[in-house]
Amino acid sequence: MKTLKLIVAVFAVAVFTCSNVLIGQTVQLYPKAIVTDGMVWCLNRPVYGYVIYHLTYHVDKATGFVDRMHANVHQAELYDSETDVKYIYHDTGNDNSGVSWSFWNETTMGGTNSFVYDQQSYQVPIGTLPSKGGNVWAAFQVISKGGEKFTIHSVTRFIINPDGEAEVVSNKENLDCNE
Repeated sequence: MKTLKLIVAVFAVAVFTCSNVLIGQTVQLYPKAIVTDGMVWCLNRPVYGYVIYHLTYHVDKATGFVDRMHANVHQAELYDSETDVKYIYHDTGNDNSGVSWSFWNETTMGGTNSFVYDQQSYQVPIGTLPSKGGNVWAAFQVISKGGEKFTIHSVTRFIINPDGEAEVVSNKENLDCNE
């Protein structure tokens, strides 16, 4: 009898756990950006190569749309376009306000983006942006072969005003471009 109760209890927990996963889910993608003469922050030199991102976003159970997103570099091979020197590239970011979510669906970025994606769109399910606002943080780092580092760290907090527009409440940036 104890074994039967244990099996029923384990089954009930498994059903409850699986039903929550099916209603709200986290999606993981690995978008690849091919770079041809792309300018890198702080470096001010053209680079070529590729960056594979690890993109994770969460789909809200109630709405069926994204409610938060995280991206970081999974693998990168970037080289100086003039000298062929290899750079180490780190890039990570978090957004629970919706400001950067559409980036992954707009692959050409209006023709101004030097990162060309390997797919037309990742079709991230973006609904209405959060009604209260949120935070966006990002950190970029490029390290040269000689160990010279170029870094940018930023944290931005947004609120949504009564007109439904995003307003920056605070924006903290730390740029170390070795200038």
